[in-house]
Amino acid sequence: MVVPQLLLRTEFIDELAGAAAEAQVPFTEVVLLAPTLEDAIVRFQQTQNALAASGIPHPRQAVADEIEAISVSYERLSSLAKQRPQAKVLCTSYGDIEGSYRSLRRMIEGK
Repeated sequence: MVVPQLLLRTEFIDELAGAAAEAQVPFTEVVLLAPTLEDAIVRFQQTQNALAASGIPHPRQAVADEIEAISVSYERLSSLAKQRPQAKVLCTSYGDIEGSYRSLRRMIEGK
């Protein structure tokens, strides 16, 4: 099972781990993270620009201060990853979907 969400509630992560244990399947906690906060902000802006160029609306209108929201989320996620030693952190490169996928598979497979 893959849960591709920004999960900042440890209780829900623990529930997922419990469900995996109950089903007797492995549970791998992976945190996808940009290498730096600045990189996360640039990625957000690049994605926003790419969507705008294609005519697809970006949900940023729902966030009053997007830089502040990204900063808070990035710091919380970084802190959460440090508090959970079983979590594996995968720093990704923007646009390298295949490379990120390969790295994720290696983490899940324990290689």
